[in-house]
Amino acid sequence: MKKLLWLIPLIGLYVIKEGIVVLSTKGRGEAIYELGMLITATTPSLIAHGSLFVLAGIALVSVPFILKKLGNL
Repeated sequence: MKKLLWLIPLIGLYVIKEGIVVLSTKGRGEAIYELGMLITATTPSLIAHGSLFVLAGIALVSVPFILKKLGNL
């Protein structure tokens, strides 16, 4: 378990990167496929999904630090 814990921040960085890609996509009424989700390419939808991806990625990156702080590592 401890040896695989370093994968969680890497997955988080990938999710952050995909969130930035979604946030930088122009809203043009079509759909984009990111992280296994079909997202409509309207501006509010892109902002909502991109922001959630970035926040989820930050949470994944911080998991090992939180577990270390709690003493579970």
